[in-house]
Amino acid sequence: MNSQRFKIRSKKVKKNNRFIISLEGDLGINQIENIKSRIESVEIQGDGVVIDFKNIDSFDLSTIQLMLAFKKYIIAIGKTFEMTWNDGEAMTDLVVNTGFGELLNIVKNK
Repeated sequence: MNSQRFKIRSKKVKKNNRFIISLEGDLGINQIENIKSRIESVEIQGDGVVIDFKNIDSFDLSTIQLMLAFKKYIIAIGKTFEMTWNDGEAMTDLVVNTGFGELLNIVKNK
């Protein structure tokens, strides 16, 4: 059995009618299928979705690709999509420097 070294939490925020999905831990290639499966099982509520990254141990291009696919799905069902994180510049650098920043609406502050 594959151990899940990541956490996914979800909640609807009434104030702005957004649905927040928090991702923590190992979000790299070794966990990506489990993460995909768990995200697909979440019942999306509200007008928009915010992916909130916290306490990240691992993050790579597979994570970015999953977020791009999820963003396309969320927009296709008529909701807004946003990503936030509090783990410093490493994630921003990875996304922007690999050319995915524009696709995910992420701009590096100079």
